[in-house]
Amino acid sequence: MAVRVPTWVDNDALEKIDYTFFAKETLAGLPEFMKGEYGLGSFYYSVVVAYNTAKFPNEHPKNWTDFYDVKAFPGKRSLPNCDLMLYGALLEGALIGDGVPKDKLYPLDMDRAFAKLKEIKPNVGRWWATGADAPQSLIGGEVDMAAAWNGRIVTAKKQGAPLELSWDQSMLQYDDWIILKGASNKENASKLLAYISRAEAQAAFAEAIPYGPVNKDAFKLLPKELAETIPGAPGIMEQQIVQNYDWWVQRGSDGRTNYDVAIERCTTFLSQ
Repeated sequence: MAVRVPTWVDNDALEKIDYTFFAKETLAGLPEFMKGEYGLGSFYYSVVVAYNTAKFPNEHPKNWTDFYDVKAFPGKRSLPNCDLMLYGALLEGALIGDGVPKDKLYPLDMDRAFAKLKEIKPNVGRWWATGADAPQSLIGGEVDMAAAWNGRIVTAKKQGAPLELSWDQSMLQYDDWIILKGASNKENASKLLAYISRAEAQAAFAEAIPYGPVNKDAFKLLPKELAETIPGAPGIMEQQIVQNYDWWVQRGSDGRTNYDVAIERCTTFLSQ
């Protein structure tokens, strides 16, 4: 996960990414926030609002605002548990659902987020512990809507499950490639990263699994039906919110990260 990169940098555990091995057209296709000094974006995935189409055949929840509106969209919800709080965008979703504009999301207001989660808690049918839990709870009828990873929903849908997702207000997440400090094959590692960041390689990866290529030029090489249904795609990325990993690893005066504090608060919250 990209969220770990700052900690590894603080511990002098990583080599800098050598972008001199990258072709100019490859660098031009990569967004600036994907070209980190110590971490190179590998692929996009997203936490989306997903729902059972049998429950919502017409009007359906489209975003976090709808997800947290139990009057307009009654039914049981599924949200990530504390262990997957960060990767399941638990706090971000709650704040957006409470009306925080996406450009004002960070720094996260934990008090407000947990207040919103307390409000929705009686309507949560499952706090998921694995990526498979969300689609399974939707398919089984345990819940009617869920915060879920897009790939899990797309895969279940292809297998005939009555599921759908919405990209509106979805959380754009990504993983990073890194090179460990003192790597014996540092140059070859750099050449590999330069190759797999090319549009052609990125497109091949996206065709193998429904996650988004970080090289924007890869979308031009994908079938239209695929290019329009994966994270980071033109028309989708504009609706998304990039998760701020730097905020999550920031340390307070007591030396604890925001993640440490949030985990402690979440564990207390779910145990009540």
